[in-house]
Amino acid sequence: MADTVAAALKEKLFLGETLFPNSEGYKRSITSWQQSPHRCPAPRPILAVRPRSSRDCALAVKAARDNGLTLTVRCGGHSMEQTFLQDNSLLVDLTLMRGVFVNTDARTASVEGGAMLGDIDAETTLYGLATPLGLARTTGMGLVLHGGFGIASRMYGLSCANILAATLVLADGSVETVSAKKGDQDLFWAVRGAGAALGIVTKLVLQLHDVSDFWGGIVLFKDDEQHDTLRKLLHWQRDHAFPNKQIAMSVYYTCKPGVGRLMMVMMGFFGDKSPEEKARAVQHLRDLEPMQDFLGKMSYLDYQNAHTQFSPTGDDPKPHEFCRSFYGTLTLSQATDEFLKGFIRICDTCPYNKLPATLLMVDACGAAYGQHNGPVGYTADSDFAVLAQPAWTDVHYHEAAAALCEQGQMKGLLRDAGGLGDMYANVAGPDARLVSRVGGEDNLKRLREVKQRVDPHNVFTAHPFKGL
Repeated sequence: MADTVAAALKEKLFLGETLFPNSEGYKRSITSWQQSPHRCPAPRPILAVRPRSSRDCALAVKAARDNGLTLTVRCGGHSMEQTFLQDNSLLVDLTLMRGVFVNTDARTASVEGGAMLGDIDAETTLYGLATPLGLARTTGMGLVLHGGFGIASRMYGLSCANILAATLVLADGSVETVSAKKGDQDLFWAVRGAGAALGIVTKLVLQLHDVSDFWGGIVLFKDDEQHDTLRKLLHWQRDHAFPNKQIAMSVYYTCKPGVGRLMMVMMGFFGDKSPEEKARAVQHLRDLEPMQDFLGKMSYLDYQNAHTQFSPTGDDPKPHEFCRSFYGTLTLSQATDEFLKGFIRICDTCPYNKLPATLLMVDACGAAYGQHNGPVGYTADSDFAVLAQPAWTDVHYHEAAAALCEQGQMKGLLRDAGGLGDMYANVAGPDARLVSRVGGEDNLKRLREVKQRVDPHNVFTAHPFKGL
Protein backbone atom coordinates (compact mmCIF):
# COMPACT_ATOMS: atom_id res chain seq x y z
CA MET A 1 0.00 0.00 0.00
CA ALA A 2 2.79 2.45 0.87
CA ASP A 3 4.38 1.94 -2.55
CA THR A 4 1.05 2.52 -4.30
CA VAL A 5 0.37 5.78 -2.46
CA ALA A 6 3.93 7.03 -2.99
CA ALA A 7 3.73 6.28 -6.73
CA ALA A 8 0.37 8.08 -7.02
CA LEU A 9 1.81 11.17 -5.30
CA LYS A 10 4.87 11.17 -7.55
CA GLU A 11 2.70 10.89 -10.65
CA LYS A 12 0.77 13.98 -9.57
CA LEU A 13 4.01 15.95 -9.09
CA PHE A 14 4.11 15.93 -5.31
CA LEU A 15 7.12 18.15 -4.49
CA GLY A 16 7.58 17.14 -0.88
CA GLU A 17 9.18 14.04 0.62
CA THR A 18 7.71 10.54 0.92
CA LEU A 19 9.01 8.63 3.93
CA PHE A 20 8.74 4.86 4.20
CA PRO A 21 8.73 2.94 7.49
CA ASN A 22 12.20 2.24 8.95
CA SER A 23 13.73 5.23 7.15
CA GLU A 24 15.34 7.87 9.35
CA GLY A 25 12.94 10.53 8.08
CA TYR A 26 9.94 8.37 8.95
CA LYS A 27 11.29 7.74 12.45
CA ARG A 28 11.64 11.48 13.02
CA SER A 29 8.12 12.11 11.74
CA ILE A 30 6.51 9.64 14.15
CA THR A 31 8.53 10.81 17.16
CA SER A 32 6.38 12.45 19.81
CA TRP A 33 7.44 14.61 22.72
CA GLN A 34 6.47 11.89 25.18
CA GLN A 35 4.49 8.68 25.10
CA SER A 36 0.83 8.50 25.97
CA PRO A 37 -0.08 5.94 28.63
CA HIS A 38 -3.33 5.38 26.75
CA ARG A 39 -1.61 4.41 23.48
CA CYS A 40 1.29 2.09 24.21
CA PRO A 41 2.64 0.89 21.91
CA ALA A 42 1.72 3.75 19.62
CA PRO A 43 0.13 3.02 16.21
CA ARG A 44 2.29 3.37 13.09
CA PRO A 45 1.23 5.05 9.83
CA ILE A 46 1.89 3.10 6.63
CA LEU A 47 3.57 6.15 5.09
CA ALA A 48 4.60 9.66 6.10
CA VAL A 49 4.90 12.62 3.75
CA ARG A 50 6.44 16.05 4.20
CA PRO A 51 4.69 18.55 1.94
CA ARG A 52 6.20 21.84 0.85
CA SER A 53 3.02 23.71 -0.07
CA SER A 54 -0.75 23.80 0.20
CA ARG A 55 -0.87 22.02 -3.15
CA ASP A 56 1.22 19.17 -1.76
CA CYS A 57 -1.15 18.96 1.22
CA ALA A 58 -4.13 18.78 -1.15
CA LEU A 59 -2.48 15.90 -3.02
CA ALA A 60 -1.94 14.07 0.27
CA VAL A 61 -5.59 14.54 1.25
CA LYS A 62 -6.73 13.08 -2.08
CA ALA A 63 -4.25 10.19 -1.87
CA ALA A 64 -5.47 9.21 1.59
CA ARG A 65 -9.11 9.44 0.53
CA ASP A 66 -8.59 7.46 -2.71
CA ASN A 67 -6.79 4.66 -0.88
CA GLY A 68 -9.07 4.41 2.14
CA LEU A 69 -6.45 5.65 4.60
CA THR A 70 -6.95 7.69 7.72
CA LEU A 71 -5.34 11.12 7.29
CA THR A 72 -3.34 12.58 10.17
CA VAL A 73 -1.27 15.76 10.58
CA ARG A 74 1.85 16.43 12.64
CA CYS A 75 3.80 19.58 13.37
CA GLY A 76 5.71 19.67 16.67
CA GLY A 77 4.73 16.24 17.98
CA HIS A 78 3.59 17.63 21.37
CA SER A 79 0.15 16.05 21.25
CA MET A 80 -0.37 14.51 24.68
CA GLU A 81 -2.54 11.80 23.17
CA GLN A 82 -0.44 11.37 20.01
CA THR A 83 -3.48 11.94 17.83
CA PHE A 84 -1.23 12.18 14.76
CA LEU A 85 -0.32 8.49 15.09
CA GLN A 86 -2.96 6.12 13.70
CA ASP A 87 -2.88 2.66 12.17
CA ASN A 88 -3.67 2.36 8.44
CA SER A 89 -2.96 6.06 8.02
CA LEU A 90 -1.10 8.55 5.88
CA LEU A 91 0.77 10.98 8.13
CA VAL A 92 1.25 14.53 6.83
CA ASP A 93 4.29 15.98 8.62
CA LEU A 94 4.32 19.76 8.11
CA THR A 95 7.86 20.37 9.36
CA LEU A 96 9.19 21.45 5.95
CA MET A 97 6.72 24.37 6.02
CA ARG A 98 8.20 26.55 8.77
CA GLY A 99 8.34 30.00 7.22
CA VAL A 100 7.57 33.10 9.31
CA PHE A 101 7.20 36.48 7.59
CA VAL A 102 6.68 39.69 9.59
CA ASN A 103 4.83 42.80 8.41
CA THR A 104 6.02 45.46 10.83
CA ASP A 105 3.66 48.13 9.54
CA ALA A 106 0.57 45.98 10.07
CA ARG A 107 2.06 44.25 13.13
CA THR A 108 1.24 40.83 11.73
CA ALA A 109 3.10 37.61 11.05
CA SER A 110 2.30 35.23 8.22
CA VAL A 111 3.18 31.78 9.52
CA GLU A 112 3.32 28.48 7.67
CA GLY A 113 1.48 25.54 9.20
CA GLY A 114 4.63 23.66 10.19
CA ALA A 115 6.23 26.51 12.11
CA MET A 116 7.27 25.92 15.70
CA LEU A 117 6.60 28.40 18.47
CA GLY A 118 10.32 29.06 18.68
CA ASP A 119 10.42 29.95 14.97
CA ILE A 120 7.74 32.59 15.47
CA ASP A 121 9.28 34.11 18.59
CA ALA A 122 12.74 34.24 17.04
CA GLU A 123 11.52 36.13 13.98
CA THR A 124 8.93 38.49 15.49
CA THR A 125 11.10 39.61 18.40
CA LEU A 126 13.69 40.93 15.94
CA TYR A 127 11.24 43.82 15.62
CA GLY A 128 10.20 44.03 19.27
CA LEU A 129 6.92 42.24 18.50
CA ALA A 130 5.29 38.99 19.60
CA THR A 131 2.02 37.11 19.76
CA PRO A 132 0.91 35.14 22.84
CA LEU A 133 2.44 31.67 22.62
CA GLY A 134 3.50 28.88 24.94
CA LEU A 135 6.99 28.26 26.28
CA ALA A 136 7.96 24.91 24.75
CA ARG A 137 9.61 26.20 21.60
CA THR A 138 9.31 22.90 19.68
CA THR A 139 5.51 22.94 19.97
CA GLY A 140 3.67 23.33 16.67
CA MET A 141 0.64 25.19 15.42
CA GLY A 142 -1.78 22.73 16.98
CA LEU A 143 -1.34 24.68 20.20
CA VAL A 144 -2.40 27.91 18.47
CA LEU A 145 -5.39 26.33 16.71
CA HIS A 146 -6.79 24.80 19.90
CA GLY A 147 -6.34 27.66 22.34
CA GLY A 148 -2.78 28.40 23.33
CA PHE A 149 -1.66 30.70 26.08
CA GLY A 150 1.52 32.24 27.39
CA ILE A 151 2.93 35.03 29.47
CA ALA A 152 1.33 37.67 27.21
CA SER A 153 -2.19 36.20 27.30
CA ARG A 154 -3.48 38.24 30.23
CA MET A 155 -2.76 41.35 28.19
CA TYR A 156 -3.40 40.11 24.66
CA GLY A 157 -5.57 37.00 24.86
CA LEU A 158 -5.28 33.37 23.85
CA SER A 159 -3.13 32.40 20.87
CA CYS A 160 -6.20 31.43 18.82
CA ALA A 161 -7.83 34.79 19.53
CA ASN A 162 -4.88 36.41 17.73
CA ILE A 163 -5.49 34.50 14.47
CA LEU A 164 -6.47 37.10 11.85
CA ALA A 165 -6.66 34.71 8.87
CA ALA A 166 -6.19 31.03 8.12
CA THR A 167 -5.60 29.02 4.94
CA LEU A 168 -6.90 25.45 4.99
CA VAL A 169 -6.84 22.44 2.73
CA LEU A 170 -10.33 20.99 3.10
CA ALA A 171 -11.49 17.39 2.85
CA ASP A 172 -12.28 17.66 -0.86
CA GLY A 173 -8.75 18.93 -1.60
CA SER A 174 -9.83 22.53 -2.12
CA VAL A 175 -7.89 25.40 -0.53
CA GLU A 176 -9.75 28.17 1.28
CA THR A 177 -8.61 31.28 3.11
CA VAL A 178 -10.86 32.73 5.79
CA SER A 179 -10.67 35.82 7.97
CA ALA A 180 -13.00 38.19 9.77
CA LYS A 181 -13.49 40.04 6.46
CA LYS A 182 -13.16 37.24 3.92
CA GLY A 183 -14.66 33.84 3.19
CA ASP A 184 -16.75 31.50 5.30
CA GLN A 185 -17.32 33.26 8.63
CA ASP A 186 -18.49 30.15 10.46
CA LEU A 187 -15.37 28.31 9.31
CA PHE A 188 -13.19 31.19 10.51
CA TRP A 189 -14.92 31.04 13.89
CA ALA A 190 -14.39 27.28 14.13
CA VAL A 191 -10.73 27.34 13.08
CA ARG A 192 -9.90 29.54 16.07
CA GLY A 193 -10.29 26.72 18.58
CA ALA A 194 -10.90 23.51 16.63
CA GLY A 195 -8.77 23.89 13.52
CA ALA A 196 -7.48 20.30 13.30
CA ALA A 197 -11.02 18.96 13.03
CA LEU A 198 -11.68 20.90 9.84
CA GLY A 199 -8.68 20.61 7.51
CA ILE A 200 -4.93 20.99 7.18
CA VAL A 201 -4.10 24.54 8.22
CA THR A 202 -1.19 25.55 5.97
CA LYS A 203 -0.93 29.24 6.87
CA LEU A 204 -1.96 31.58 9.67
CA VAL A 205 -1.82 35.34 9.93
CA LEU A 206 -1.24 36.31 13.55
CA GLN A 207 -1.67 39.62 15.33
CA LEU A 208 1.55 40.95 16.89
CA HIS A 209 1.99 43.21 19.91
CA ASP A 210 4.76 45.47 21.16
CA VAL A 211 6.96 43.66 23.70
CA SER A 212 10.04 45.85 23.33
CA ASP A 213 9.81 46.98 26.97
CA PHE A 214 9.19 43.53 28.43
CA TRP A 215 10.00 43.12 32.12
CA GLY A 216 9.93 39.76 33.82
CA GLY A 217 11.77 36.48 34.17
CA ILE A 218 12.10 33.50 36.47
CA VAL A 219 12.55 33.28 40.23
CA LEU A 220 13.54 29.94 41.79
CA PHE A 221 12.75 28.98 45.38
CA LYS A 222 13.73 25.91 47.38
CA ASP A 223 10.77 24.40 49.18
CA ASP A 224 10.86 24.44 52.96
CA GLU A 225 9.61 21.66 55.20
CA GLN A 226 6.39 23.47 56.15
CA HIS A 227 5.79 24.73 52.57
CA ASP A 228 5.56 28.23 54.01
CA THR A 229 7.20 29.85 50.96
CA LEU A 230 4.90 28.01 48.54
CA ARG A 231 1.87 29.17 50.53
CA LYS A 232 3.08 32.80 50.43
CA LEU A 233 3.71 32.59 46.68
CA LEU A 234 0.21 31.28 45.97
CA HIS A 235 -1.42 33.89 48.19
CA TRP A 236 0.57 36.71 46.59
CA GLN A 237 -0.37 35.44 43.14
CA ARG A 238 -4.06 35.43 44.05
CA ASP A 239 -4.24 38.60 46.13
CA HIS A 240 -1.72 40.89 44.39
CA ALA A 241 -0.72 39.65 40.94
CA PHE A 242 -4.18 38.63 39.71
CA PRO A 243 -5.92 42.00 40.29
CA ASN A 244 -3.33 43.73 38.05
CA LYS A 245 -3.95 42.58 34.46
CA GLN A 246 -0.49 43.84 33.49
CA ILE A 247 1.09 41.12 35.65
CA ALA A 248 1.17 37.51 34.46
CA MET A 249 2.33 34.95 36.99
CA SER A 250 2.63 31.18 37.00
CA VAL A 251 3.76 29.11 39.98
CA TYR A 252 5.31 25.73 39.09
CA TYR A 253 6.19 23.02 41.57
CA THR A 254 8.56 20.21 40.67
CA CYS A 255 11.28 17.96 42.04
CA LYS A 256 14.55 18.20 40.17
CA PRO A 257 17.08 15.35 40.52
CA GLY A 258 20.09 16.39 42.54
CA VAL A 259 18.42 19.61 43.70
CA GLY A 260 15.19 18.61 45.41
CA ARG A 261 11.78 20.25 45.51
CA LEU A 262 11.56 23.58 43.79
CA MET A 263 9.07 26.35 43.08
CA MET A 264 9.59 28.18 39.82
CA VAL A 265 7.77 31.49 39.42
CA MET A 266 7.50 32.71 35.84
CA MET A 267 6.43 36.33 35.58
CA GLY A 268 5.82 39.00 32.98
CA PHE A 269 5.03 42.62 33.73
CA PHE A 270 3.57 44.61 30.82
CA GLY A 271 2.50 48.23 30.50
CA ASP A 272 4.21 51.58 30.58
CA LYS A 273 5.51 51.64 34.16
CA SER A 274 9.25 52.13 34.51
CA PRO A 275 11.50 49.15 35.28
CA GLU A 276 12.02 50.60 38.76
CA GLU A 277 8.27 50.79 39.41
CA LYS A 278 7.78 47.22 38.24
CA ALA A 279 10.62 46.01 40.45
CA ARG A 280 9.09 47.73 43.49
CA ALA A 281 5.70 46.16 42.75
CA VAL A 282 7.13 42.63 43.09
CA GLN A 283 9.63 43.27 45.87
CA HIS A 284 7.62 41.07 48.21
CA LEU A 285 8.60 38.02 46.14
CA ARG A 286 12.26 38.89 46.44
CA ASP A 287 11.87 39.24 50.19
CA LEU A 288 11.12 35.50 50.29
CA GLU A 289 14.84 34.79 49.72
CA PRO A 290 14.88 32.98 46.37
CA MET A 291 17.68 30.64 45.34
CA GLN A 292 18.02 32.48 42.06
CA ASP A 293 16.43 35.69 40.82
CA PHE A 294 16.32 36.45 37.10
CA LEU A 295 13.68 39.21 37.19
CA GLY A 296 14.32 42.44 35.34
CA LYS A 297 14.09 44.22 32.01
CA MET A 298 14.96 41.57 29.49
CA SER A 299 14.45 40.36 25.96
CA TYR A 300 11.06 38.75 25.45
CA LEU A 301 12.82 36.05 23.41
CA ASP A 302 15.18 35.30 26.31
CA TYR A 303 12.17 34.88 28.55
CA GLN A 304 10.46 32.51 26.13
CA ASN A 305 13.61 30.42 25.79
CA ALA A 306 14.30 30.30 29.53
CA HIS A 307 11.74 27.53 30.03
CA THR A 308 13.98 25.12 28.13
CA GLN A 309 16.79 25.68 30.62
CA PHE A 310 14.68 25.21 33.73
CA SER A 311 12.14 22.62 32.57
CA PRO A 312 12.83 19.10 33.87
CA THR A 313 12.52 17.74 30.33
CA GLY A 314 13.78 20.62 28.18
CA ASP A 315 12.37 20.68 24.67
CA ASP A 316 13.83 17.46 23.21
CA PRO A 317 11.50 14.54 22.47
CA LYS A 318 11.61 11.90 25.19
CA PRO A 319 10.13 8.83 23.48
CA HIS A 320 11.08 6.61 26.43
CA GLU A 321 8.95 8.57 28.89
CA PHE A 322 5.23 8.64 29.53
CA CYS A 323 3.24 11.78 30.14
CA ARG A 324 -0.35 12.72 30.84
CA SER A 325 -2.08 15.86 32.02
CA PHE A 326 -4.96 17.11 34.05
CA TYR A 327 -6.06 20.68 33.46
CA GLY A 328 -8.88 22.67 35.01
CA THR A 329 -10.00 26.18 35.80
CA LEU A 330 -11.75 27.98 38.62
CA THR A 331 -12.93 31.47 39.42
CA LEU A 332 -11.42 33.82 41.95
CA SER A 333 -14.21 33.08 44.42
CA GLN A 334 -13.27 29.39 44.28
CA ALA A 335 -9.56 30.00 44.88
CA THR A 336 -10.09 29.93 48.63
CA ASP A 337 -7.41 29.43 51.27
CA GLU A 338 -8.71 25.88 51.62
CA PHE A 339 -8.23 25.24 47.90
CA LEU A 340 -4.65 26.52 48.04
CA LYS A 341 -4.00 24.28 51.05
CA GLY A 342 -5.28 21.36 49.00
CA PHE A 343 -2.92 22.19 46.15
CA ILE A 344 0.00 22.39 48.58
CA ARG A 345 -0.99 19.01 49.99
CA ILE A 346 -0.84 17.47 46.50
CA CYS A 347 2.61 19.02 45.97
CA ASP A 348 3.71 17.51 49.28
CA THR A 349 2.40 13.97 48.70
CA CYS A 350 3.22 13.52 45.00
CA PRO A 351 5.42 10.38 44.64
CA TYR A 352 8.28 12.05 42.76
CA ASN A 353 10.38 8.89 43.07
CA LYS A 354 7.85 7.22 40.74
CA LEU A 355 6.90 10.30 38.73
CA PRO A 356 10.12 12.26 38.01
CA ALA A 357 9.90 15.48 35.98
CA THR A 358 6.31 16.00 37.15
CA LEU A 359 5.02 19.55 37.01
CA LEU A 360 2.22 21.00 39.15
CA MET A 361 1.10 24.52 38.33
CA VAL A 362 -1.24 27.33 39.27
CA ASP A 363 -1.57 29.98 36.57
CA ALA A 364 -3.25 33.39 36.84
CA CYS A 365 -5.64 33.78 33.90
CA GLY A 366 -8.54 36.23 33.71
CA ALA A 367 -8.23 39.63 31.98
CA ALA A 368 -7.91 39.10 28.19
CA TYR A 369 -8.14 35.30 28.44
CA GLY A 370 -11.91 35.58 28.21
CA GLN A 371 -11.97 37.85 25.16
CA HIS A 372 -12.88 35.22 22.58
CA ASN A 373 -15.99 33.37 21.45
CA GLY A 374 -14.46 30.38 19.68
CA PRO A 375 -14.83 26.66 20.45
CA VAL A 376 -12.10 26.64 23.12
CA GLY A 377 -12.33 25.00 26.53
CA TYR A 378 -12.14 28.25 28.44
CA THR A 379 -14.97 30.28 29.89
CA ALA A 380 -14.87 34.03 30.37
CA ASP A 381 -14.80 33.64 34.17
CA SER A 382 -11.78 31.31 34.28
CA ASP A 383 -9.58 33.29 36.64
CA PHE A 384 -7.06 30.58 37.50
CA ALA A 385 -5.84 27.42 35.81
CA VAL A 386 -4.46 24.37 37.58
CA LEU A 387 -2.28 21.79 35.86
CA ALA A 388 -0.93 18.42 36.91
CA GLN A 389 1.49 16.92 34.40
CA PRO A 390 3.06 13.72 35.70
CA ALA A 391 5.90 12.18 33.73
CA TRP A 392 7.46 8.77 34.31
CA THR A 393 9.64 6.12 32.70
CA ASP A 394 8.43 2.86 34.24
CA VAL A 395 5.21 1.47 32.77
CA HIS A 396 4.27 0.13 36.20
CA TYR A 397 3.68 3.67 37.45
CA HIS A 398 0.73 4.45 35.19
CA GLU A 399 -1.62 4.05 38.14
CA ALA A 400 0.38 6.48 40.28
CA ALA A 401 0.11 9.08 37.52
CA ALA A 402 -3.62 8.47 37.11
CA ALA A 403 -4.14 8.85 40.86
CA LEU A 404 -2.36 12.21 40.83
CA CYS A 405 -4.65 13.49 38.09
CA GLU A 406 -7.95 11.87 38.92
CA GLN A 407 -10.54 11.84 41.68
CA GLY A 408 -8.26 11.33 44.65
CA GLN A 409 -5.99 14.23 43.79
CA MET A 410 -6.20 17.13 41.33
CA LYS A 411 -9.60 16.42 39.81
CA GLY A 412 -11.06 15.85 43.25
CA LEU A 413 -9.58 19.10 44.54
CA LEU A 414 -11.05 21.05 41.64
CA ARG A 415 -14.41 19.30 41.89
CA ASP A 416 -14.73 20.07 45.60
CA ALA A 417 -13.97 23.74 44.92
CA GLY A 418 -16.63 23.91 42.18
CA GLY A 419 -14.14 24.28 39.34
CA LEU A 420 -14.17 22.76 35.86
CA GLY A 421 -11.77 20.00 34.81
CA ASP A 422 -10.41 18.58 31.55
CA MET A 423 -11.64 21.57 29.56
CA TYR A 424 -8.59 22.67 27.63
CA ALA A 425 -8.31 20.78 24.34
CA ASN A 426 -4.50 20.87 24.14
CA VAL A 427 -4.07 18.72 27.24
CA ALA A 428 -7.50 17.11 27.71
CA GLY A 429 -7.41 13.36 28.20
CA PRO A 430 -9.33 10.88 26.06
CA ASP A 431 -12.23 10.76 28.52
CA ALA A 432 -12.79 14.54 28.69
CA ARG A 433 -16.32 15.60 27.81
CA LEU A 434 -16.52 17.04 24.30
CA VAL A 435 -18.91 19.79 25.35
CA SER A 436 -16.36 21.07 27.88
CA ARG A 437 -13.55 20.97 25.29
CA VAL A 438 -15.43 23.33 22.99
CA GLY A 439 -16.87 25.63 25.64
CA GLY A 440 -20.51 24.62 25.90
CA GLU A 441 -23.53 23.19 24.09
CA ASP A 442 -24.00 26.19 21.79
CA ASN A 443 -20.41 26.00 20.57
CA LEU A 444 -20.72 22.24 20.10
CA LYS A 445 -23.86 22.62 17.98
CA ARG A 446 -22.29 25.33 15.81
CA LEU A 447 -19.03 23.40 15.41
CA ARG A 448 -20.88 20.25 14.36
CA GLU A 449 -22.74 22.21 11.69
CA VAL A 450 -19.45 23.56 10.29
CA LYS A 451 -17.84 20.11 10.42
CA GLN A 452 -20.73 18.51 8.55
CA ARG A 453 -20.54 21.12 5.84
CA VAL A 454 -16.78 21.18 5.19
CA ASP A 455 -15.96 17.55 6.07
CA PRO A 456 -19.15 15.51 5.62
CA HIS A 457 -17.28 12.20 5.31
CA ASN A 458 -15.16 12.82 8.41
CA VAL A 459 -11.78 12.74 6.67
CA PHE A 460 -10.17 14.61 9.56
CA THR A 461 -10.59 12.37 12.60
CA ALA A 462 -7.18 12.54 14.32
CA HIS A 463 -7.83 15.56 16.54
CA PRO A 464 -8.77 16.27 20.17
CA PHE A 465 -12.47 16.76 19.38
CA LYS A 466 -13.68 13.17 19.38
CA GLY A 467 -17.35 12.64 18.62
CA LEU A 468 -17.96 15.51 16.23
